[in-house]
Amino acid sequence: ERGRGLQQDVGSKAASGDLILFLHADSELPEGYDALLHDTVRKASRERQRSEVWGAFAELRIRSKGPLLRVVEFGVKQRTKLLHKPYGDQCLFFHRDAYESCGGFKRVPFMEDYDVVHRQRRRGIPPILLDGRVTTSGRRWKERGVLPVFLLNQALILSWHLGISPQALKELYYKGKPPKGACR
Repeated sequence: ERGRGLQQDVGSKAASGDLILFLHADSELPEGYDALLHDTVRKASRERQRSEVWGAFAELRIRSKGPLLRVVEFGVKQRTKLLHKPYGDQCLFFHRDAYESCGGFKRVPFMEDYDVVHRQRRRGIPPILLDGRVTTSGRRWKERGVLPVFLLNQALILSWHLGISPQALKELYYKGKPPKGACR
């Protein structure tokens, strides 16, 4: 069975530690991330219950050139800090208790990261934002163009909130068109 939500959920169950970190294959962690993560989680654990310890890196760098991509990076930083909405490219992490309390990643084919962050926010628990920057691939932005990718991403989020199925959203993202009967 395929799908990042499934793979991440299976991986979380196979992990033996209490701290679970989800890194996309096309992303890289900043140097010294391990000490930063452990220090931040240790400090947060004094102020929060373990079931409330989750977060991501505050910043994202897109590995590609262009002024519009720097604007996207700035927007990601603002969305994350002001709206408390990090996405999967920012390397989500959870204490196992927080992951299990929110139900973990659903076994859906697409937008599993948006879904888990949305559920954490509905629980009223803001993310812990690590002072660092994850670097991710700029391939999709470069191939399709910054504005079209940005607009598609916003349309996908709106469609998710309108109840369009994750499978239909996945097909729209990768193939450019949703399948027939896309509404759930």
